[in-house]
Amino acid sequence: MVPAFATLQVQNDHFRARSRVLYFPSKWKIKINNNKEENCMKKLVSLALALIMVLALAGTALAYSPEAPIKILFWHTRGAGAQQETVDYQIAQFNATVGKEKGIEVKGAFIGGYAEIMTKMQLASQSGDQPVVAVLGNTRLSIMVDDGIIEDMMPYAKRDNFNLDNFFTSMINVPGNDEEQLHSLPYIKSTPVLYYNKTMADAKGLTAPTGVEEFEAFAKALHEVDANGEVKVWGFECVNDFTYYQGAFLWQIDKPLWTAEGKSPALAEDGMLRILSDWRRWVDEGWCRPFDSTNASGTMTDLFYQGKLGCFWASCASMANVTKFSKEAGFELGVANLAQYNLDNKVVPIGGGNIGLMKTFNTEEQLNAGWEFIKFLFTDEMVAYNAINSGYLPTTKSVADSEAMKAFWAENPNWKLPYDQVDWGIEQAYPYFEGNSELKTNIQGAVSLLIQERSITAEEAVEQIKRDNEHLFENGF
Repeated sequence: MVPAFATLQVQNDHFRARSRVLYFPSKWKIKINNNKEENCMKKLVSLALALIMVLALAGTALAYSPEAPIKILFWHTRGAGAQQETVDYQIAQFNATVGKEKGIEVKGAFIGGYAEIMTKMQLASQSGDQPVVAVLGNTRLSIMVDDGIIEDMMPYAKRDNFNLDNFFTSMINVPGNDEEQLHSLPYIKSTPVLYYNKTMADAKGLTAPTGVEEFEAFAKALHEVDANGEVKVWGFECVNDFTYYQGAFLWQIDKPLWTAEGKSPALAEDGMLRILSDWRRWVDEGWCRPFDSTNASGTMTDLFYQGKLGCFWASCASMANVTKFSKEAGFELGVANLAQYNLDNKVVPIGGGNIGLMKTFNTEEQLNAGWEFIKFLFTDEMVAYNAINSGYLPTTKSVADSEAMKAFWAENPNWKLPYDQVDWGIEQAYPYFEGNSELKTNIQGAVSLLIQERSITAEEAVEQIKRDNEHLFENGF
């Protein structure tokens, strides 16, 4: 047994290291009752300190014990059906392979949606009851970066030669990421698609639409009423998620909801009015069903499975469940691209959750263990498994060449369509705008009055949105 020589605390911008005990061979025993020997000790301490600082800055990975593994908590938003099964499998595979080899054990916990998980992370950053790894809602990333809640993973990525070029620019281009910083990686990402009853559409001789005019004709043709004028089949429905669906339409007509300069061409010009007017017109014409005030998504999909709704827009993350329940309902599912206002300027939004390390209260050992888990999730095997079993997009380029992914897409072409849309993708959180979450909430309130209650006009909705959000645009729209 060699004696403990000194205990040093090491800390830098990227790693909060726990106290480390330095050991020296017994022949280096030093008595501190002599100035000469004391000076010698000081030199050795300085040398040791310099060595540790170099190691810390380099982000040297720490070793864990398989016999007594370090345990880390992973908070996520994947709490039902195929999503829960997929994340449980990923955790189990890590624990049985990399985790077992390196002495790391991950425990998953479903927290709720993106709003809930952010709120709990903010509270945990004060209380110390925090996870090590967490799913982060893309439109809320800026808040967590600004609050200093999540770790910069760039030193880890550089240390391990982690290939960031394997990610699509449109997915990794989120607040907190640039050439020098990496606060999150795209984990459960999606593009919206049109789900439709293909059996019903085929019986009417309809083909999947592309442009918005084709989409209107398609949805109208699916709409059916009985002899008394009662609706038998609604043509179409869209839930109240404006920045995900209609936000893409605003990009298509070159009038986005916000810009990097803090402006809103959609509000300054007629973009918002045009998109809202179309939606309201669809409802007034009778073939577009207004969304429900509660459980809107669940009610909408239930009507679809019952054959009472012809088509709807939703995230490709629903692909596994929609495919399963459509088959059980006895009809073939069709999947088409999101409608385009301008076929020469195709745009779809990329939404969903990123993944990152929670900085506050976690030690260097815990953060390194969390990074090992994150790296595992982005192997081709895990990216393919995630996509095949959940419907979320494959978020890396290399997975498209994997045999598992190619074979699955050949058998299930519906699942490849959302991935192909990434070529037109714009991250929902892009560009950085500090007030995007508040803006979205305020728009949803006006849309509820316009579409669900039909108590105001499109013009009045735009004016309400301007009033409610004027303070977010200090220099005007």
